[in-house]
Amino acid sequence: MNKYINITILFLFLLSTSIFFSQAIKVSDDDLLPLDCANLYNGGLLNFTDDNSSGDYGSNRRDTITFCPNLPDGGPKLSLTFGNSAGYLFDIVAQDTLYVFDGPNTAAPLLGAINSSTNPNGTTYYSSFENNPSGCFTVVFHSNATVEGAGWAANISCGNSPQPFYPYIEAYINGLGSNVLNTLDTEYIDICFGDSVLLVSKPLFPYSFETNGSGYSQNIDNITHDWRLVSGTTLTDNDSVWFKPSDRTGVYISLKITDAFPSSEQISCKIRVGQLASFSGVEPLVNPICLNEQGVILGGVSSTDTVGINFPDGVFEIASANAGLTYLPDGSGQVYSTTITMHGFQDDATYTSTSDLESICLNMEHSYLGDLEIWLTCPNGTQVTLINSNTGGVIPGGFDGGAIFLGDADGDGFLTPGIGWDYCFSSANATFGTMESEINAGNIIPTTISSWGEAMNPNGVYLPETSFSEFLGCPMNGDWTIFVSDNENIDDGYIFGWNLDFNQELITNTETYTNHITEDHWQNDPSIIGNMNDTAIVVLPNGAGTFAYTFVITDDFGCVNDTTIQITVKPGIELNMTSTICGNSLTATLNTGTDDGVWTSFSSPTNPVIAQNDINTSFTFPLDGVYNLVYSDTSCTDKDTAVITIDSQVPVLSIDDYTICSGETVLATVTSNVNAQDISWSNGSIGFTSVIASSGLYYVTTQSLCSIAKDSTLVTVKPKIILNMTSPICDNSLTTSLNTGTDDGVWTIFSSPTNPVVAQNDINTSFIFPADGVYNLVYSDTSCTDKDTVVITIETQVPVLSIEDYKSCNEMPILATLNSNTSANNIVWSNGSIGFTSEITTAGVYIITAQNSCGTTIDTTHVEFVVCGLDIPNIFTPGITDNVNNVFKVLEANDIFESFSCQIFNRWGNLIYEFKDVFGFWDGKDEKGDDANDGVYFYKVNALTFTGDVFELLGTVQLVR
Repeated sequence: MNKYINITILFLFLLSTSIFFSQAIKVSDDDLLPLDCANLYNGGLLNFTDDNSSGDYGSNRRDTITFCPNLPDGGPKLSLTFGNSAGYLFDIVAQDTLYVFDGPNTAAPLLGAINSSTNPNGTTYYSSFENNPSGCFTVVFHSNATVEGAGWAANISCGNSPQPFYPYIEAYINGLGSNVLNTLDTEYIDICFGDSVLLVSKPLFPYSFETNGSGYSQNIDNITHDWRLVSGTTLTDNDSVWFKPSDRTGVYISLKITDAFPSSEQISCKIRVGQLASFSGVEPLVNPICLNEQGVILGGVSSTDTVGINFPDGVFEIASANAGLTYLPDGSGQVYSTTITMHGFQDDATYTSTSDLESICLNMEHSYLGDLEIWLTCPNGTQVTLINSNTGGVIPGGFDGGAIFLGDADGDGFLTPGIGWDYCFSSANATFGTMESEINAGNIIPTTISSWGEAMNPNGVYLPETSFSEFLGCPMNGDWTIFVSDNENIDDGYIFGWNLDFNQELITNTETYTNHITEDHWQNDPSIIGNMNDTAIVVLPNGAGTFAYTFVITDDFGCVNDTTIQITVKPGIELNMTSTICGNSLTATLNTGTDDGVWTSFSSPTNPVIAQNDINTSFTFPLDGVYNLVYSDTSCTDKDTAVITIDSQVPVLSIDDYTICSGETVLATVTSNVNAQDISWSNGSIGFTSVIASSGLYYVTTQSLCSIAKDSTLVTVKPKIILNMTSPICDNSLTTSLNTGTDDGVWTIFSSPTNPVVAQNDINTSFIFPADGVYNLVYSDTSCTDKDTVVITIETQVPVLSIEDYKSCNEMPILATLNSNTSANNIVWSNGSIGFTSEITTAGVYIITAQNSCGTTIDTTHVEFVVCGLDIPNIFTPGITDNVNNVFKVLEANDIFESFSCQIFNRWGNLIYEFKDVFGFWDGKDEKGDDANDGVYFYKVNALTFTGDVFELLGTVQLVR
């Protein structure tokens, strides 16, 4: 918005322009009830003066005027601006005073009593929401009779300023019960792990249109909710949100509420999650305990002591770094500030690098950059300048930013917020220079609300005018404050929010909490018989085994923790050991009992050797006899005795197998170290021997006091020899085979043409017969009288056949001829012919069969009738990659030619290629192997078929590449 710089021109303008009367309002005028706000939305009009607008104010003045807005558009508030810049005038001597009251009369709260001594540059007042729902101002001016000043030329304007509201949060564990969050007290929500919290936004809007009938609308439906965790995670934009902690860490949740102005307020709460109790010290005093004895389990809480239970500390991750709305009203050198308090770092953390503060960002709008100074201070007061655009303000120096805007400001309205843009500053991550250098470079963009406005480009990160390195050594925890000085009148703006973006690696857990036990008890159990000062219980289990006792505590969050302690009662010792041992060693076993004991032996033939003196021992007994073994518990009085009889005698049996001839018997005999009457046979015999006449497996058994011994004999009765050999034999070799018999024998031959060759003289032999004829073969058992004879006829002649395949041109009949070693009448053709030849007129496969007493032989001949002509192409295309017609050759060639020749000649009659196989081809190469040229070539074919047919062909072929 342009500044007025000439007071004379301004007053001429004011005196010649009708605002709501024919002249500016004087303090001596009548009250304006109401004040017509329709014409009062311009902070550039100097429309309020002392009693004499053309000269010094009068002496002994006692003027009072009240302004009350007519409340259009929901009810604006009033602003009253006094200053000495941009055409404003403020000259009241120290003896005189101007009073401003926040209301319709002088009984309202006094906002200020000013003159040129108290406020040399003037000031700005705003009717408040808290004390002044009417929005009125009452102005009183007193002067004396000594010295008068030039008075004032000021501005009174209407405007919709942000209405204060108050954020509150209510919290309901699992959505039930009453509100557990006391915002005015601890701001803590204490829950148990696994529970969820329903957080409900309950803001109060005491100055809203809904509450007072004035002001603008503020209700739960036209505000936004920004719920955030400390990590930056955004939750649902709603007036309520469910949250369930994922672990037992304390959680810091912030809520930022923004109304339609937009005006923001922020509130936070802390969810403390109950910690898991450690019951590491809750344990039995002695474990295990003896049967029928008392045990003591430590653990409990008394008025003076806690035994066995500890809680770890819970921690929060807290790093507040956001601030809400700050109004930047018009003023002459007035300084406005807002603070962020950091407490997320280690206690002694200091600023060590420009990257510790990665950036500071302001979402803001302001209608005149030329009068702004903005700086940031760290907790020890060190100052860094972000923008110094005014040349005569708080900070020395300064560039003149002139009428450039920050953000999309409303350059015509007063108190009306524009659209905030984000302006960020960083010494470590800047992408722009300082604002002074970027103005000089023309880095500005047009605005939309005021069509004539231009604003600094927000699409980058600016360098601050002084480096963040000035903060080196500054504490990280504490108040970080942003300051804004507005040095001239007729402009305003808003900082809608700002934040500090610190290096997250520097932020640590900074707040802890500890749970406390509010109630404890042991769950009822009939074996609990007493306690010891509430920090231990006495138990008396009713038998052996494991007994469980549960200890339950409740902490100050109402969370229940428990632990179960097991105590073991030793069983009574019961030895489980065999009374008779057939051997000289024994391993100890107990049905029940303890391994905390010792062994003793008494009333024994001699002391056994004990491997080790515990339950897992073994014994070695030097002598047979009766032993008394005692096991005693060393920590209890329990013991038991086992009486063991040692018998080391083990029976031994030995018997052979037998083979006998058919019809004979054998007397089987066993040897043993036991008496004969203790031996039994599976065939019913008793004693050392048994007569056996048939094949089989016979068992012999004996039993002593300690064990059973068993052996067996296999009796085999040889079968009768029965030869099973084929006759006649159409071969000169034979392998023996017996239906039954023995391999313990010899072969003899009689009545044979000549003796055969015997491979070996046993049953697994083979024979070679030198001549055809009849042979008598005899096999005799060498250990028995059994033998058998077989008569074998040898005939080695087997039919042999041989025949060729045939081809014929022009369907001429074929006389097929067979060669064979058999007679013609034994040969049969598949076409019905008999004998060595057959006339064939039809193509096909013909089967010839020959048969005699030794076997049948089959052979085949393939007969084919073919066409004897030649089909030769007249064009071919060598070198083309489609693999079609790439060579010159005979088409549909067949193998019927006894001889064949194809010669290729060029147009001059020179032979350039020849192939001599009906299946051959010309690939387009000449006699040197080079590619022949495109053109017409001559060919000559000479061929002779197997049937005597002669072919002579002449022709041309065209070669195309």
